[in-house]
Amino acid sequence: MRGLAAGARHRGSSGEDCPANGLARGWRFYAPFQGLVAYIADETRLVVYSGGAWRDYASVLALQNVPELGVNATADSTNKLAVASAAVLFNNIGNSVQVKLNKNGSADTASLLYQRAFSGRAEVGLTGDDNFHFKVSPDGSTFYEALILNRNTGSQLLKPVDVTGATAIGATHLGRMVRGDASGGAFNITLPPTADADDWAIVRKKDASANRVTVKDNAGNDMAWLSAQYDEAMFAFWDGAWTPVRWSIAPLAQVFTATATYAKPPLAKAVDVSVLSAGGGGASGRRGAAGTARFGGQGGQSGVLHRWRFPRDRPRGKRNRDRGRRRQQWRGTVGGQQRRRRRKRGRQFVLRRASLCRRGRRRQCGKRLRRRRPHGGAGAEWGAGHRAHRQLRHRGLGVAQSRAGGRLRR
Repeated sequence: MRGLAAGARHRGSSGEDCPANGLARGWRFYAPFQGLVAYIADETRLVVYSGGAWRDYASVLALQNVPELGVNATADSTNKLAVASAAVLFNNIGNSVQVKLNKNGSADTASLLYQRAFSGRAEVGLTGDDNFHFKVSPDGSTFYEALILNRNTGSQLLKPVDVTGATAIGATHLGRMVRGDASGGAFNITLPPTADADDWAIVRKKDASANRVTVKDNAGNDMAWLSAQYDEAMFAFWDGAWTPVRWSIAPLAQVFTATATYAKPPLAKAVDVSVLSAGGGGASGRRGAAGTARFGGQGGQSGVLHRWRFPRDRPRGKRNRDRGRRRQQWRGTVGGQQRRRRRKRGRQFVLRRASLCRRGRRRQCGKRLRRRRPHGGAGAEWGAGHRAHRQLRHRGLGVAQSRAGGRLRR
């Protein structure tokens, strides 16, 4: 069937358009019937006669359970719906609109894959579990996790990278946690010579062995020692260099039983030094004749423990060691305790013996008392205290003069 031209249309008794067949002498018209399909050439569309009127063929065609569908493209067994278009529109019909991707099991994938020349470059969605993943790829075959969002809390999950030997951190490690397993032996993890501003990496020791994971910069300098399980350090690339910004490292114990060189750990804030000296040997016992008393030897002297605490860079040379030792000894003496008590403002007492106040040293004694008078002290009270001090100077009594006033104590 062909559509009628503008001047060759004929309407039937009911007013409908009648299809026609072109003959040598003109057109032959036919009355349409239910289900008759015609192609309108000048409109390039199919119509069907239904319910007493011509309708667009697509409006009456039920597209249910169509095995494949291609829109300006060819569908296949994998891509059962293929669309070749500059844009695809999903419009609402009055309210909201949703596009749903539903997968069968948790281990399956429901994602959007972004391609270049039919080679994947980025993927987002539920890939392999029910967390939301962001992946990127340089070649379409190897994908790197950029971000994972926890399905239960919405918090960001860091996808770790596990290494078991010497590793140079590269683009695949930045922005992620690098977990070093040193159960097979100690090794180094080296930071890259350069990176983008604010790039970061976290290095953590995964195993519980005694082997150390050492983090170094590109010049070979030690940045962190990870010796215990779960020791970790975070580094950021700031101002053209890697900077440690956060770390959690267990205290490192070094034991010396002979002359050795102390190695300063990186990232250490302080050094605690403990020196234990051995005790002296005991005396031998005295053995007497049979039937007589026997005497045991005297026990040996106990060992002594000395402890010092230094900032990380302080334990250098004899001067600092002697200063720390003197400080420890002074704090434990009676004089040190008295000195600390005297430093309390308003409670410092000046001890004097009245027997020292000779007639010729009264002025000197008065000067000492006035020299220790606090700022703003009442002169009358101090004067009264000094007069009482002179009255008792020959009694040989100890007098305590308080800085807070002129009170006397025997």
